[in-house]
Amino acid sequence: LASSVSVFTPIGLDHMEYLGDTIEEIATTKSGIIRPETHVVMAAQPLEAAKVLLAKVAEKSAIPYREGVEFGVARRELALGGQQLALRGIYGEIDEIYLPLHGEHQAGNSAVALATVEAFVGQALDPELVRQAFAAVTSPGRMEIIHRDPTVIIDAAHNPHGVATLVRTINEEFDFQITIGVFAAMADKDIEGVIKSLLNIVDFWFCTDLPTPRAASAKSLAQILESMGVKPKNGADGGIEIFENPALAYQKALSMAGEGDRIVIFGSFYTVAGVMAYRNNQAH
Repeated sequence: LASSVSVFTPIGLDHMEYLGDTIEEIATTKSGIIRPETHVVMAAQPLEAAKVLLAKVAEKSAIPYREGVEFGVARRELALGGQQLALRGIYGEIDEIYLPLHGEHQAGNSAVALATVEAFVGQALDPELVRQAFAAVTSPGRMEIIHRDPTVIIDAAHNPHGVATLVRTINEEFDFQITIGVFAAMADKDIEGVIKSLLNIVDFWFCTDLPTPRAASAKSLAQILESMGVKPKNGADGGIEIFENPALAYQKALSMAGEGDRIVIFGSFYTVAGVMAYRNNQAH
């Protein structure tokens, strides 16, 4: 059964073994979901992707809704535990929306979600229902704060685009002294690109193995870090340590971090899952 609405979040270089080697190729592959005379909701895209998607929209006589043109974020302010939004939907603006998620990208995701539902039902939505729905949103493992004093942030970002978003959000919404990064990654990812985005953020790099043959070893991650100028373990000045699994790295990070510090757990859903499994076991 063909869908009546196709949705495109920002297209980047990921899953290249399946989708293609360039933004244009990936956009071409993904554009295959567009069906004739249907609705197409598009988040803001790189120019290369936008050209491909709009060409497919024209070919299929589909109806486009573009972030920044037909819909978008009208206003955004930081708020305790998230952000306050005014979203411009296809059928008008809805203000006083509280979103309990961090990051400008989540505001954009909210605008895409609103436009998608509006396109599907073909009419404006009840503003109060929209506010209630967004206020109840959760996004486990995505810029999620799981501990305070020290602040612990988990984010399954595993490519340069996702990590750049993580860094922007941290810089915009948080202020800390020392950052400990608990890091593991799949071997087929752009590991150097991920590290490069975080070089100016992370002081201590806790590299960890993961329970899957697809993962890069902690030792190999440490070698890449050293090749990019990060020093091995160097006392209070930062450096690299290697751990057998994310839980052990997290325990060490908690023992080191003070109230004004932060721990960021990233690189893979496996990294996040390892820490969360440890926390859940501790709670019982």
